[in-house]
Order: sequence, then C-alpha cells, then structure tokens
Amino acid sequence: MGRDDDLAAIEDALKRYHGRAAITGIRGVGKTVLAVAYAAKHRLDYRATWWLRAETADGMRADLVALGQRLGWVGDGDTQDAALAKVADRLRREGEGILLIFDNAVDADSIRPFLPLDSAAHVLITTNAHHLADVAEPMEIRLWPRDIGAAFLLARVGTADRAAAESLADTLDGLPLARII
Repeated sequence: MGRDDDLAAIEDALKRYHGRAAITGIRGVGKTVLAVAYAAKHRLDYRATWWLRAETADGMRADLVALGQRLGWVGDGDTQDAALAKVADRLRREGEGILLIFDNAVDADSIRPFLPLDSAAHVLITTNAHHLADVAEPMEIRLWPRDIGAAFLLARVGTADRAAAESLADTLDGLPLARII
C-alpha cells in the first residue's frame, strides 16, 4: 500500500543499472516487504527468484549453493567452493530470467564477492547502507505519509475510526510497523 511508485522505480532501476537495484532506508521502513511485493508482482517475468540471506558471507554462500542445487547446476559431491564457482559460471552464462534478492546486506563490500559478474540475472538488494552506487542503483524508501499510514491501519484492523488511525500513524512516525498488529 502506498508503494506503487517504489515498485515502478525498482523495475526502472533494474533496466538501467546492469540489472541491479538497491532498496535503502532506515530499519522498519519496509524494504524487505517491498522486495517481496516486487518479486510477487513480477513472478511470471522470472524463471527463478532466489532469496539470499545477505547479513553474512556464510548465509550468501549457503544460499547460492542451494540455488545451484535447485537448478541442477551443482552435484551433491561438490565442495562449497566448487559449487560456488559453478553457480557463478552458470549465472554468467545463463542468468537471464533469474532474480536474486540479497536481503539485509551490510554494505557493498560484503556482497560484492557474491554478485554475479557479467550476468543477465537481476539483483535486488535490501540494506540500511546508503553507499552502494558502485554495485547497484540505490533507491531510498521513505517513511509513509500520515494518510497512507492511516489507510494501511484502517485496512489492516478493519476499523473505520480515521482519527484513531491517523493518531497511531503519527505515533509510528510513518513506519509501517502496524503489520505486527
């Protein structure tokens, strides 16, 4: 709700910056939810969409190997290093139609070794970091305006008390944290 322009901006960014976009913003603003919404909206545009836990190198390694296993690119007997090399090569050669979502990336340096090189795969990154221009086109997600926050609350809790919804939206300072209600 209230993020249609952001969804369109992701699509445009993926077309402009070598198929890479980074959703940036403060914690709780809805970066991951926006990435999920983009993936759902474009599910038929991709033959594979893969989520990577980008908080740690171990998470990214494991998730890339799992992608390779799922697509039949690596065998059960491959070491992690061999599997990663095979996945990188296949993404370079056959990445078209694949969306990789690097969720909660710490910074550009931490994910750079795991990004596909010279690949047609699309990469969507969610992060609190703001300095990713050398790996993706950054797009900052802003806090919700009062009216959108109130509309979300009204839809979520099924009440018609607009004044109460606006008051709570003000209390939340524009963060879409009401999804926990």
